[in-house]
Amino acid sequence: MHRGRRGSFVSAQLAACAAVLSVAGCATTTGGAGSPPSDDAGWQFQSRLFTYPLPSQSDATLGGGELTIKPHTPDPATCPFMFHGGEIIDISGGGFASGASVALMLAGGRKGTDLRTLTAGATGAIATTVALPADLVGLPIEGQVIDYLEADGAGQDSTTRMDNVMFGVGTRDATCGVTPSLGVFLMGPVAPRVSTAGAVFAVTGPGLPPLGDPPTAGTFAEIDTTDDGAGSCPPREPTGVTCKDGNVGPLKAGATYTVTEVTAPAHLAAAAPQTVAVDQGIDGPDSVTVLNEYAGPPLPASARVNLLSPQGSAIPGGAVFAVTGPGLPTLTSPPKPGMFAEIDVRDGGWTDCPPHEPVGVDCAHGVIKNLRPGTPYLMTQIAAPAGYDKAPPQPFETSNDGEPVVVQSVVYPVAATTGHS
Repeated sequence: MHRGRRGSFVSAQLAACAAVLSVAGCATTTGGAGSPPSDDAGWQFQSRLFTYPLPSQSDATLGGGELTIKPHTPDPATCPFMFHGGEIIDISGGGFASGASVALMLAGGRKGTDLRTLTAGATGAIATTVALPADLVGLPIEGQVIDYLEADGAGQDSTTRMDNVMFGVGTRDATCGVTPSLGVFLMGPVAPRVSTAGAVFAVTGPGLPPLGDPPTAGTFAEIDTTDDGAGSCPPREPTGVTCKDGNVGPLKAGATYTVTEVTAPAHLAAAAPQTVAVDQGIDGPDSVTVLNEYAGPPLPASARVNLLSPQGSAIPGGAVFAVTGPGLPTLTSPPKPGMFAEIDVRDGGWTDCPPHEPVGVDCAHGVIKNLRPGTPYLMTQIAAPAGYDKAPPQPFETSNDGEPVVVQSVVYPVAATTGHS
């Protein structure tokens, strides 16, 4: 699973992220029985929307951290990423220098920002339990209310790239409506281009049906794929399983699920099953990326040569190479033009075909085509550029996926041949 991390707060980034948030109406926790104690004195209000960079001495690292925010008293009936003013929360993170000053910044709401400073421990980690400001209001974007907590090291160049977290802002009596879900994106090989339509994936884990043997459509949580690899919903799902926009649910937050490729697209090989621990669903569905390798019939192969000099200097034209092997003419002694599969190298190193190739030899732009896939061939230099020795013959094997094989050939100046191998 791949999930992008958010950088330093700006309103434009919040607007972009809000499109995938679904936090309106989620429940909150009160942090235990009774009203939480006030902690407003720990936060320093700033009238500007954000204060960045922080003007202090650079003594923190640029290493990656992972800032987390969660209720101090967990409640399974609430959403872990929805908070309210005055709520007691636990904040932790890492990636800072030992003993560095770390500024926490609540950058939400148009009223401005709230700041407080912590000191990193010996391992560069921070951990604290605080109460959120009583007047926490968040930033309304596209009908949702969100806020943003960032932890900056003490220095304008010390913010890590993974030291922030976005969360929803609600009220004490809100009800939860976010449910985690999971999707699949299928990638085919770079070459040859093969459609990724027709794959069938099964998602199994807590709350979902098991996968039968053999799998039967309509009995497991299913995700299909389209020609561009995106997930799509099947005609029907089992009772209790939902599918929307190619994402299946409902899943249990924090639980581990297995994605199994039941059917691979034509000419592609099914990938091994993958496991993924889903998050809380606060920032949209999780996603698993699957790679299928080509497994279709062997494709016609091809080969060319890349002529180099040991010093990387320009090589004059005049080099001639012969490709021999199954389906190609044999090489006579001496070689006769027009009687072997020929590749010529012009000034500057670019390859070309001769005016005439033998019958049955297909050459285009210096590439000998329609060779047998997965088959040994030999690249032999017939003529060298003026002032250079010929390179020794090089055996090579063609590919099965239609990609041309490039044979690297090094030629040495005649005066520098002694001692090289």
